[in-house]
Amino acid sequence: NNNHSPHCHCATHCRRRRRGPITMLWLLTLALPLLALGQTPSELSDEEKFLVTKTCWMELEQAGESLGRVEIALFGEAAPTTTANFAMLCKGNYNGEESFGYKGTIIHRIVQDFVIQGGDITNNDGSGGKSIYGPIFNDEPFHLSHAGVGYVSMANRGRPDTNSSQFFFTLGRFRFLDRKHVVFGK
Repeated sequence: NNNHSPHCHCATHCRRRRRGPITMLWLLTLALPLLALGQTPSELSDEEKFLVTKTCWMELEQAGESLGRVEIALFGEAAPTTTANFAMLCKGNYNGEESFGYKGTIIHRIVQDFVIQGGDITNNDGSGGKSIYGPIFNDEPFHLSHAGVGYVSMANRGRPDTNSSQFFFTLGRFRFLDRKHVVFGK
Protein backbone atom coordinates (compact mmCIF):
# COMPACT_ATOMS: atom_id res chain seq x y z
CA ASN A 1 0.00 0.00 0.00
CA ASN A 2 1.49 3.34 -1.00
CA ASN A 3 0.02 5.14 2.02
CA HIS A 4 2.60 3.63 4.37
CA SER A 5 6.33 3.99 4.79
CA PRO A 6 8.62 1.12 3.73
CA HIS A 7 9.16 0.44 7.43
CA CYS A 8 5.47 0.40 8.38
CA HIS A 9 4.26 -2.67 10.26
CA CYS A 10 0.58 -1.80 10.05
CA ALA A 11 -1.40 -5.01 10.55
CA THR A 12 -4.41 -3.53 8.77
CA HIS A 13 -2.90 -2.51 5.44
CA CYS A 14 0.59 -3.87 4.92
CA ARG A 15 1.73 -7.36 4.14
CA ARG A 16 5.22 -6.85 5.58
CA ARG A 17 4.47 -8.30 9.01
CA ARG A 18 7.41 -10.48 9.90
CA ARG A 19 6.57 -12.32 13.07
CA GLY A 20 2.90 -11.57 13.67
CA PRO A 21 1.11 -8.88 15.61
CA ILE A 22 2.23 -7.56 18.96
CA THR A 23 -0.35 -8.56 21.56
CA MET A 24 -1.18 -6.87 24.84
CA LEU A 25 -1.28 -9.68 27.37
CA TRP A 26 -1.97 -8.34 30.80
CA LEU A 27 -2.79 -4.90 32.03
CA LEU A 28 -3.09 -3.37 35.45
CA THR A 29 -3.96 0.00 36.85
CA LEU A 30 -2.49 1.29 40.08
CA ALA A 31 -3.94 4.31 41.83
CA LEU A 32 -1.50 6.89 43.17
CA PRO A 33 -2.34 9.67 45.61
CA LEU A 34 -4.01 12.74 44.19
CA LEU A 35 -2.21 15.88 45.27
CA ALA A 36 -4.09 18.69 43.53
CA LEU A 37 -7.72 17.93 44.25
CA GLY A 38 -10.36 20.57 43.72
CA GLN A 39 -8.75 22.46 40.84
CA THR A 40 -10.07 22.71 37.32
CA PRO A 41 -7.60 21.90 34.50
CA SER A 42 -7.40 25.56 33.44
CA GLU A 43 -6.13 26.45 36.93
CA LEU A 44 -3.35 23.86 36.86
CA SER A 45 0.28 24.87 36.95
CA ASP A 46 2.70 23.20 34.54
CA GLU A 47 3.83 20.83 37.31
CA GLU A 48 0.23 19.86 38.14
CA LYS A 49 -0.60 19.15 34.49
CA PHE A 50 1.97 16.39 34.66
CA LEU A 51 0.83 15.11 38.05
CA VAL A 52 0.71 11.32 37.80
CA THR A 53 -2.60 10.18 39.25
CA LYS A 54 -2.46 6.56 38.07
CA THR A 55 0.05 4.20 36.52
CA CYS A 56 -0.85 1.42 34.09
CA TRP A 57 1.32 -1.26 32.58
CA MET A 58 1.01 -3.59 29.62
CA GLU A 59 2.84 -6.83 29.00
CA LEU A 60 3.59 -7.19 25.28
CA GLU A 61 4.41 -10.29 23.25
CA GLN A 62 5.05 -11.13 19.63
CA ALA A 63 4.84 -14.68 18.24
CA GLY A 64 4.75 -16.05 21.78
CA GLU A 65 7.93 -14.22 22.80
CA SER A 66 7.77 -11.61 25.55
CA LEU A 67 8.73 -8.09 24.49
CA GLY A 68 8.55 -6.80 28.05
CA ARG A 69 6.43 -4.35 29.98
CA VAL A 70 5.43 -0.80 29.07
CA GLU A 71 4.58 1.43 32.03
CA ILE A 72 2.34 4.43 31.42
CA ALA A 73 1.98 7.37 33.81
CA LEU A 74 -1.49 8.94 33.49
CA PHE A 75 -2.07 12.67 33.98
CA GLY A 76 -5.53 12.60 35.55
CA GLU A 77 -5.63 16.24 36.57
CA ALA A 78 -5.13 17.42 32.98
CA ALA A 79 -7.40 14.82 31.32
CA PRO A 80 -9.63 13.13 33.93
CA THR A 81 -12.25 11.68 31.55
CA THR A 82 -9.68 10.29 29.13
CA THR A 83 -7.53 8.93 31.94
CA ALA A 84 -10.52 7.20 33.56
CA ASN A 85 -11.44 5.57 30.23
CA PHE A 86 -7.89 4.35 29.58
CA ALA A 87 -7.41 3.09 33.14
CA MET A 88 -10.67 1.12 33.11
CA LEU A 89 -9.82 -0.43 29.74
CA CYS A 90 -6.39 -1.37 31.08
CA LYS A 91 -8.03 -3.03 34.07
CA GLY A 92 -10.42 -4.85 31.73
CA ASN A 93 -13.64 -6.69 32.36
CA TYR A 94 -15.61 -3.42 32.39
CA ASN A 95 -19.30 -3.94 33.25
CA GLY A 96 -18.60 -7.66 33.61
CA GLU A 97 -17.70 -8.06 29.93
CA GLU A 98 -14.60 -10.27 29.68
CA SER A 99 -13.53 -8.74 26.35
CA PHE A 100 -14.18 -5.09 27.34
CA GLY A 101 -10.56 -4.03 27.74
CA TYR A 102 -7.14 -4.02 26.13
CA LYS A 103 -6.06 -7.51 27.18
CA GLY A 104 -5.49 -9.68 24.10
CA THR A 105 -5.71 -6.81 21.60
CA ILE A 106 -2.92 -6.03 19.18
CA ILE A 107 -0.70 -3.11 18.30
CA HIS A 108 -2.21 -2.61 14.84
CA ARG A 109 -0.07 0.25 13.53
CA ILE A 110 3.61 1.09 13.82
CA VAL A 111 4.98 3.93 11.73
CA GLN A 112 8.73 4.26 12.19
CA ASP A 113 9.80 7.51 13.86
CA PHE A 114 6.16 8.57 14.28
CA VAL A 115 3.67 6.49 16.32
CA ILE A 116 2.78 3.08 17.75
CA GLN A 117 -1.00 2.63 17.82
CA GLY A 118 -3.28 0.09 19.47
CA GLY A 119 -6.44 -0.22 21.50
CA ASP A 120 -9.05 -1.39 18.98
CA ILE A 121 -11.02 -3.54 21.43
CA THR A 122 -13.87 -4.33 19.04
CA ASN A 123 -12.31 -5.25 15.67
CA ASN A 124 -8.62 -5.59 16.59
CA ASP A 125 -7.54 -4.05 13.30
CA GLY A 126 -7.69 -0.27 13.76
CA SER A 127 -11.21 0.19 12.40
CA GLY A 128 -13.15 0.00 15.67
CA GLY A 129 -13.16 0.70 19.37
CA LYS A 130 -15.48 1.80 22.14
CA SER A 131 -15.17 3.63 25.42
CA ILE A 132 -16.57 3.11 28.89
CA TYR A 133 -18.89 6.05 28.11
CA GLY A 134 -20.37 4.53 24.94
CA PRO A 135 -19.18 4.29 21.32
CA ILE A 136 -17.28 7.62 21.53
CA PHE A 137 -16.60 10.45 23.96
CA ASN A 138 -15.68 14.10 23.61
CA ASP A 139 -12.23 15.65 23.67
CA GLU A 140 -11.09 17.31 26.85
CA PRO A 141 -9.25 20.65 26.83
CA PHE A 142 -5.89 20.31 25.08
CA HIS A 143 -3.62 21.16 28.02
CA LEU A 144 -0.68 18.95 27.06
CA SER A 145 1.47 18.76 23.95
CA HIS A 146 2.97 15.97 21.86
CA ALA A 147 6.31 17.37 23.02
CA GLY A 148 8.54 14.33 22.59
CA VAL A 149 9.01 10.58 22.63
CA GLY A 150 6.68 8.50 24.77
CA TYR A 151 3.59 10.67 25.15
CA VAL A 152 0.31 8.76 25.06
CA SER A 153 -2.62 10.30 23.22
CA MET A 154 -6.09 9.30 22.12
CA ALA A 155 -6.50 8.29 18.49
CA ASN A 156 -9.75 9.66 17.11
CA ARG A 157 -11.68 9.12 13.90
CA GLY A 158 -10.21 12.17 12.18
CA ARG A 159 -12.79 14.50 13.69
CA PRO A 160 -13.05 16.25 17.05
CA ASP A 161 -14.90 14.50 19.87
CA THR A 162 -14.59 10.95 18.44
CA ASN A 163 -12.40 9.24 21.06
CA SER A 164 -13.05 5.60 21.89
CA SER A 165 -10.45 3.07 23.03
CA GLN A 166 -7.65 3.57 20.48
CA PHE A 167 -4.49 5.31 21.62
CA PHE A 168 -0.97 5.93 20.36
CA PHE A 169 2.54 6.45 21.70
CA THR A 170 4.60 9.20 20.07
CA LEU A 171 8.08 8.37 18.80
CA GLY A 172 9.17 11.99 18.51
CA ARG A 173 8.01 15.58 18.91
CA PHE A 174 4.85 16.16 16.87
CA ARG A 175 3.30 19.50 17.72
CA PHE A 176 1.09 19.36 14.60
CA LEU A 177 -0.99 16.77 16.51
CA ASP A 178 -1.67 19.28 19.32
CA ARG A 179 -5.28 20.43 19.61
CA LYS A 180 -6.33 17.43 17.49
CA HIS A 181 -5.61 14.57 19.91
CA VAL A 182 -5.82 14.59 23.72
CA VAL A 183 -2.49 13.82 25.43
CA PHE A 184 -3.13 12.05 28.73
CA GLY A 185 0.01 10.14 29.71
CA LYS A 186 3.62 9.27 29.16
